[in-house]
Amino acid sequence: MGPGAVADLLRLTAAAHAGIRIREPLRLARLAAEGLIDRSGPLVLVRPRIPFLARRHLRLLTPALRAEYRQLLDS
Repeated sequence: MGPGAVADLLRLTAAAHAGIRIREPLRLARLAAEGLIDRSGPLVLVRPRIPFLARRHLRLLTPALRAEYRQLLDS
């Protein structure tokens, strides 16, 4: 997931928290494919928490980022 999708997720989360409507993000399909949002008719439902990284995502990280991620989980 790239920075644009992360930015879209942050905008959706902020809008959901504030209870306001925003335009449909460009990367909505990518967020749905990653399981970070769900569509219910015209509504977009945003998860209250971002889940931990799956193994397939961990493999995409550099060794240094994997180590940092594991260290954050252990704290």
